[in-house]
Amino acid sequence: MNNLTIGTPVALRDIEKKLTSLWQESADKEAGKPVIRASTINFIVLSHHPDQVESINRVVSEISDHHPSRIIVALVDPDSSSADISARISLQCNLNVAMNKQICFEQVVLETGPGGFAKLSGIILPLLLPDLPVFLWMADNQFELIDDLHPLHGAIDRLLIESSGMVDDWSAFQRYRKQLLDINERMGISDLHWGYLTEWREALAQFFDQPARQDWLENIREITLLHKSGGASIDGLFLVAWMASRLGWTLNSVSDREKLLIKFTSAKQKVDVRFDNQGNRPLDRVVIHSDDKERSMHFTAEFKDDHIVMEVRQGEKIIESGMVAAPSDELGALVCHELDLLKNDRIYLAMLNILENHND
Repeated sequence: MNNLTIGTPVALRDIEKKLTSLWQESADKEAGKPVIRASTINFIVLSHHPDQVESINRVVSEISDHHPSRIIVALVDPDSSSADISARISLQCNLNVAMNKQICFEQVVLETGPGGFAKLSGIILPLLLPDLPVFLWMADNQFELIDDLHPLHGAIDRLLIESSGMVDDWSAFQRYRKQLLDINERMGISDLHWGYLTEWREALAQFFDQPARQDWLENIREITLLHKSGGASIDGLFLVAWMASRLGWTLNSVSDREKLLIKFTSAKQKVDVRFDNQGNRPLDRVVIHSDDKERSMHFTAEFKDDHIVMEVRQGEKIIESGMVAAPSDELGALVCHELDLLKNDRIYLAMLNILENHND
């Protein structure tokens, strides 16, 4: 497993020269066993929380198996009074059994206090490998500090964030949404929580895969979402906004006096979205109510026993059931999924835009 706490201390001006020496030492040590120097991306990690080191270790280890990279980890200790920046470098190697070769990547760990934060861009920028995409993962989600990294903005292809737990009411969501769209004007955004919701989106989409059910999409009149305490569920907001953006709904009004109620208009009718905060999870259940003149259909997706259980009812009669695997919140897998994507997710951006509240 990768380890951020090891490495050779090195002066900032000597990082590249010492990395070259490490490669030569590795080649000499592994004589007779080929060593592959591999880099497909530049991956920058930034954190202000020392207790995140272990989770960052796990993510970097998983990335190295799928995306050999030059990895630059910047750790800012909020309790440190130092504005100096120290550096440690190492090579991390994994044996590819099939190829019988060591595949190695470079890791640079920078450490400083809050006073040195603004200087990190000037250290990181010349360390980036040319002609490779640059990803910045702000592991602590303090991306309000992104302006302090202004010299890096032009180099960053995508900023990785994690929206889980970032908001608990509608007003907070609006502020957060606007912040994300503002950042997207300067660099692309990949939201790990959007990736986490993939199985939920697939479950809801499967209800309407059959051509005979396309009309039921147009007849949706209400959606109810059960989630744990709080004024809003970001999981539910993302899913509802995704549906609205895909189906061409327009936002009419929002009421969050007691429980959140969002009103949309579809091509045919008004659609009410109700949030019920009596659940146990960030999102327990989604029920889509669809009516025509003769029938009432309920499409339910519910988190149960590590699965999303799906059920279609006509009145009280169950006419279809099934399940898909529950979402995985394993951080390394979520990061790797986003690194596989070559472009910004336009559906994610459309989802953020559809919930613009003109009354704010």
